[in-house]
Amino acid sequence: MSKCNTEVNGKSFERRSESEAFSRSGIKELANGVITSGKALLFMFFLIVASGLPVSHAAIQSSDKKLELMKEKTSEVVQELISSSNRGDSQAQYQLALHYYQGNGVEQDFGKTFQWAWKSAQQGNANGQNVLGYCYHQGKGTHRSEHEALKWFFLAAKQGDAAAQFNLGSIYIGKKDYKEAFKWLELSAQQGYLSAQNDLGACYQEGLGVSQNLEKAFELYTQCALQGDPSGLYNLGLIYANGIYLEEDLKRGFTLISLAAEQGFSDAQFDLGVMYLNGSGVQKNGEEAIKWFSLAAEQGNLDAKFHLALIYDEGRGVQKDSQKAIKLYKQAAEGGYASAQYNLGVMSLTGDGVPMDSQEAIRWLSLAANQGRSDAQFNLGVIYRDGQGIPQNGSEAIKWFSLAADQNDPLALYSIGLMYARGKGIEQNIPEARIWLKRAADQGYEDAKEILKELAKDSD
Repeated sequence: MSKCNTEVNGKSFERRSESEAFSRSGIKELANGVITSGKALLFMFFLIVASGLPVSHAAIQSSDKKLELMKEKTSEVVQELISSSNRGDSQAQYQLALHYYQGNGVEQDFGKTFQWAWKSAQQGNANGQNVLGYCYHQGKGTHRSEHEALKWFFLAAKQGDAAAQFNLGSIYIGKKDYKEAFKWLELSAQQGYLSAQNDLGACYQEGLGVSQNLEKAFELYTQCALQGDPSGLYNLGLIYANGIYLEEDLKRGFTLISLAAEQGFSDAQFDLGVMYLNGSGVQKNGEEAIKWFSLAAEQGNLDAKFHLALIYDEGRGVQKDSQKAIKLYKQAAEGGYASAQYNLGVMSLTGDGVPMDSQEAIRWLSLAANQGRSDAQFNLGVIYRDGQGIPQNGSEAIKWFSLAADQNDPLALYSIGLMYARGKGIEQNIPEARIWLKRAADQGYEDAKEILKELAKDSD
């Protein structure tokens, strides 16, 4: 069982070499893609501070007063929208749907969001059609239906609605129909839609639906970043930090990722935590790392939850707290995070911080193994081969070892060969044993070479 070690042992925290460059927000675009004044002001504030220019407190106070006046007028606006909507004004119906969705001036009510979006959409209003598509896609105020979502997004997109074009592109990305995705993202991006520009940049970066063009990706990310878009800032930061297209510049990458993180972009918050932990582009600072991991984790970021679990599990820069680590592992594992599932499986198998429980171990390891983790597949093979807390099952052991072996795991290759050589749990088969052992030996696995020598002597 030499492989049954929790991932905390020898685990290094590394900045991800590849990111999900697409907007993690996915389909949530209800408005017309104009960056909110709050985000724009925040971005400009950071640029001013970074440049060393003096900040006008009077200007900030003036902005605060304007926001207060806007809040006071919100209820009046809603009442006017209700009156206009009842008279059949499709644009007012769309705007009222947004107010109910956001809980802006009224109590949040997804049922009324759907109701007013439906009325607006039925009159051919593209904005209303896009919101209705969103409601069907997310199951807000109605049942989930990708068919209905595509229908309404398409109707809005054909009218030139940039948000709907972006949403169609997002759906096709999910379907891995990258050519169709690229078509709609490009149409949306041409209208200046920031999320579409960012995702179009990702298409160019990865060569999805179009020939790879890193220069074009850099250009699109830069356009987004200059307008304060957090996805653009984040992806441009990764370009610099990872030395993609340009020479690696960790400090510039750190600055851009920081700007995205300050806007609440959870992936940026996570990567910022990693940069503080490793001292990449900034001086090492464990407290700052935990701060940013925690902020990302609060938004449900599974990477952050897993890394926080590792920190508390090891006591790295904080007091070791096994219970807190287990709680975070479980949150990440229940969200489908394979590494957390694997760690919980091994911990349940060894009784490390949790009660020893073979069935729990099998449950968590199976979830990780079904996501393709070869170490989880191998350990399941060991459990079934040795009968750890369960009856031995040679065929089940071979099944899991074979899945790990398909990924050229040398220990799994060796284990299958040994089972055939010894006839442990399965019928002895020396020719089959030699095949598996040779594959392991070819990868430099010394034990496999020794068994092959034994088999050769026995045959003489």
